[in-house]
Amino acid sequence: MRRLLPALLLLVLLPAPAEAQRNPARARVLLEKADALLAEGNVRGATVAYERALEADRDLVPAYLALGRLAAAEEDWSTAGDRFNDVLKRDEENVEAHYYRAIVDRELGRFRTPVRLIKERINWRDAERHFEWVLARDSTYRDVLYQYALLEQYRGDWERAFQLAHRQMALRPEAAEPYAGLFRLYTLYVVEHPAEAEAWLRDQSTEIARFFQAEWQRRHGDEARAEAMFRALLAHVRTIPRAPIHLALARIHAGGDDPEAVEAPFWQAVQSIQSRADALLVFEDVKYILREDERVAFDTLASPEAYQAFFRAFWARRDPMPAAAWNVRLVEHYRRLRYADAHFVHYGPRAQFNNPDRFRELSFNRVFELNREYNDKGFIYLRHGPADEVVVTISNDHDALFTER
Repeated sequence: MRRLLPALLLLVLLPAPAEAQRNPARARVLLEKADALLAEGNVRGATVAYERALEADRDLVPAYLALGRLAAAEEDWSTAGDRFNDVLKRDEENVEAHYYRAIVDRELGRFRTPVRLIKERINWRDAERHFEWVLARDSTYRDVLYQYALLEQYRGDWERAFQLAHRQMALRPEAAEPYAGLFRLYTLYVVEHPAEAEAWLRDQSTEIARFFQAEWQRRHGDEARAEAMFRALLAHVRTIPRAPIHLALARIHAGGDDPEAVEAPFWQAVQSIQSRADALLVFEDVKYILREDERVAFDTLASPEAYQAFFRAFWARRDPMPAAAWNVRLVEHYRRLRYADAHFVHYGPRAQFNNPDRFRELSFNRVFELNREYNDKGFIYLRHGPADEVVVTISNDHDALFTER
């Protein structure tokens, strides 16, 4: 042991390895490189660069924030939570970290099992604490009220969820994504709690409530009444976009044999676009069949004319019979949407145990992540149509293989 003491003393006195020493200048260079890679769409390269920046400076808050955002985008909530905790350890007043930590805790509490009931309450209590922290400092921060509304929706307090979502729109009317989210929230209520939704909507006098009264009728089979209600609303609409009304009419007519009656309201919806919020509501109907480059291109647009041109080019590229009086693929898309509404609706969480890419080895089209309304079968059906062959195992009728020739 005495022979080892000099060696141990030498190790203690020696400086730490170069890679473990703090080097803020190098960290900043790596941070800029990571930001550039991310701007180019190179997520893996950016992730590596952010991690290398942290090796040079363990207190580099922007790198932790970036890694947390990337993990949240991948719905890797555990990793995201760790990164935002790293930020809060170094900067307790970081609003962005509190905002994302609230979202992380909300999502971590979403997977309900008997073992997780206590954990769920803890997660959602922590999410509420972080949301309230942000609101106390800036109630207009990003879409914090809408994100808070989703927490209340998870808890089952729909009235509170709608109050928060509408407050978001009142405070930030220019925020497009929460507007599309508000329509999604109402749709979820109608789909998952139809009896409760029908009674509650009947007591509301807003135009969005009137829209979803008609949507309730459509989803429950009374399409004639739904169409009459949609057209009555369309004649006097003032406070909600016209686009979703036109798109609902397209779905109704997709059940008939008049393709022009399907296509016409879609183009009326496109023509009605006056803002990004309007464009997003149209985008919600076509997002399932996007190409990756189209998804990226859509996010760069700003003017109503640019959005309208995007949708015209989108369907022109997919039209197999340009000489026909109507766009065959557009009409087929709305027929598929009707079928998916009836057979593939799924608004629940995508759990890790049935994730086909739990080890993150597969190269999925990122458009896959846009789907929040249908299960995987529905997403595939919307993109490729009905399967040419379905093979179902004897042991488990939920285990099915769909093939396309």
